[in-house]
Amino acid sequence: MALIFGLYCTIRIIILAGRKLFFIPLRPLKIKVVKVLDEFIIPFSGLKNGIHHFDFEVNDQFFACFENSEITHGSLNVSLALDKKSVLLVLNIKASGTVIVPCDRCGDDFEFALDGQQSIVVKFGGEESENTDEDVIYLSFKDHEINVAQPVYETISLALPYKRNHDDGKCNPEALKKIKLFSKEDLDKSDSVDPRWEALKKLKFKDNKKK
Repeated sequence: MALIFGLYCTIRIIILAGRKLFFIPLRPLKIKVVKVLDEFIIPFSGLKNGIHHFDFEVNDQFFACFENSEITHGSLNVSLALDKKSVLLVLNIKASGTVIVPCDRCGDDFEFALDGQQSIVVKFGGEESENTDEDVIYLSFKDHEINVAQPVYETISLALPYKRNHDDGKCNPEALKKIKLFSKEDLDKSDSVDPRWEALKKLKFKDNKKK
């Protein structure tokens, strides 16, 4: 019997003893993603010119909405000041909280305190292909709302430093020992001379003596 599920559902087929097929719908991930990100929609058409404040909470569900996200776990508070002008919008985004990231020194995950901010200009009309400024978003004149989930995500991601390490003395000592051991082995291998090169050197030395 064929079962038809919604567009956003996926189907897993499990074959059990007796060759019976059971169709089990998995979580409607895309619907869930849309629902999470919809919380970041700001309808600006009804706002008066001036500054308007919005607050958001970012958690693991938020990061799960972004494919290949470097951050998968975190808890942050985001404050956004939307400055509505007659011809454009200015988004001033601030994010603060903690994220879980791997330590570049020992490899263990740890809680990293993060603070980031970014200002983004929203213009109307024009084409995104003409935009050479990463801090500018283009909307159509027909648009009456903006989803700020992507700018919020970028603000958090850009706040991550290039190197992320535990505080001194808090790295996993066992992991550090193994890394040190492997590094020494690699160094010893690089210092060792390939026996084929040694044999070639001897041949060249004999040829030179004959001459």
